[in-house]
Amino acid sequence: MNDIDRIKLEVINNKLKYNELLELYIRYLKVRQSMMSKIPSYRKDYKYYINDRRSNCYAYAFRFDIPDYFDYAFKYFDSNGFYFEPGCFSNIYDINTESTLLEAIYRDLDTLEIKYCEDLDNEYLYKVAIFQEHSYLYDSDDIPDFHFSRLNSNGFWSCKNGIGGGIEKGNRPLAGFSYKLIKILDINK
Repeated sequence: MNDIDRIKLEVINNKLKYNELLELYIRYLKVRQSMMSKIPSYRKDYKYYINDRRSNCYAYAFRFDIPDYFDYAFKYFDSNGFYFEPGCFSNIYDINTESTLLEAIYRDLDTLEIKYCEDLDNEYLYKVAIFQEHSYLYDSDDIPDFHFSRLNSNGFWSCKNGIGGGIEKGNRPLAGFSYKLIKILDINK
């Protein structure tokens, strides 16, 4: 029995508290990351993420998947299931500035043991572009939206447009006109 099978049995056979479930999900993602190629493939990932109604641009950019047994378990706590957003793995909330957005992302990546680097290597192909909604587009009491785009092994950028949205690809990082580019990171380098 492999690690993922053991995690699955633990989720299915136990009534877990939210933090216990999240801890197992983080462990699952670490195992999955270790099994994946270092650089994402648009072609290989397209079918999963286009058909997966639970993932968004954050999950797509960093290749977070969520098996049904985790989805059902998280729905016990929230009828919508697990929501992928910066800070979801490190318990950072109220992300209303560029600096708190980056802090939440860095803490999530540290929690998941995903390597990242701000000093870009132009030859390296797995990059994630981080966008945040322009400040003039939301009320000062609201939290600005975010968006992520990733560079794939074929040299094209791609992104998933929200939960259940389509996947677009292009020659540069993709986001709507209402978003500004905050940072680009090398991932798993």
